[in-house]
Amino acid sequence: MPDTEQSAKPELHLRYLDSVRGIAALMVVFYHFLNWDYKDKLYMKVASIVFNGADAVSFFFVLSGFVLSYKYVVLKHKLDVRKFYINRFFRLWPAFFIAVITNALYHQRHELDFHRFIELFIYNKYGFWQEAALIRPADHVYYLPGWTLTIELVMSFFIPFVVLMAHKDKRSVWWLAGFFFFIGTGMFCSGMFIGHFIFGALVATYYYSITNDSFERSWFFRKRYIVLTAGIILFSARHLEYIFGTNWFYDEVIFKFLGYEVSYLTGLGSFIILVYIVHSRKAQRLLEHSILTFFGRISYGIYLMHWLLVTAIFDHRARLSAYFPDEKIAFVCLLLICVGLTILLAYIVYRLVELPFIRLGKRITSRMRPMFVIEP
Repeated sequence: MPDTEQSAKPELHLRYLDSVRGIAALMVVFYHFLNWDYKDKLYMKVASIVFNGADAVSFFFVLSGFVLSYKYVVLKHKLDVRKFYINRFFRLWPAFFIAVITNALYHQRHELDFHRFIELFIYNKYGFWQEAALIRPADHVYYLPGWTLTIELVMSFFIPFVVLMAHKDKRSVWWLAGFFFFIGTGMFCSGMFIGHFIFGALVATYYYSITNDSFERSWFFRKRYIVLTAGIILFSARHLEYIFGTNWFYDEVIFKFLGYEVSYLTGLGSFIILVYIVHSRKAQRLLEHSILTFFGRISYGIYLMHWLLVTAIFDHRARLSAYFPDEKIAFVCLLLICVGLTILLAYIVYRLVELPFIRLGKRITSRMRPMFVIEP
């Protein structure tokens, strides 16, 4: 019997994955706040396993690979490559630009007179426009987490080729994932992140098999608790290394001998966790709670807007802490204020920037003639 006959009927929109994205975004907020001044404290190293914002980015990339492929591989929609690229640009860049410009204004606040404003935005003396256009070759200056958006946008352009391969022969996606995990990373500077996206596309390619009843007779399912534990350990490898002081093992064996960055391991862990979520109806029911799906809808804004608030709070921490009875209460209250304001700003960005530009992208592409269409 074909997998499709026993698999859950695929939905147009998987709400539980919105929640996963929202949880990951909040993990990033907590991680950056908790680790700003206390990253060397043991209790913060332990807390960072739960609030693992450093590696939530890996999960974002794997999840993006799945979500971007799902519509075309699982739901069998036609993929117009040109329209896909344009819609992706309008989905990511306008809100990112808001984050960069607000962070740049804050960064230059002490010297931002008319002359500095002209130098910053007109003459581009400080490289603002390179960063805003996602082409800055060095570290991001104004919005430090912006490097992830460069990867997110660039790797999105790779998805149509993976979709084409999935349509032709889904086993080729396995080979592609293996190539970038074992070999391609040494040949391409962003190979490991291509691998993350391909891991996500691989889950979409085998979606019917994963959601099929027969999956419960597979080795993966029978050993699911062992495999899931391994996935969580791989996902948390960075912070387990910090806690147990095994840097030598990573530096001498994994990195120098095998040539693997920690992100290789966290990407593989993210892949395992995603497979579990896609199959587990119990996990999905928990994740479909309305509060979690709300965080999911505004997750991009949470990721974009939190950095400005975390930076501002710690720049003025001594003055802000003076309003509270002691340091511990101040820390907790400032964390809650940071999270609350981040959610508020994220919602505003979602309503006033993200949704209007998503609709604009769709209006533009709806008037275009089909070009470079990939048929299911």
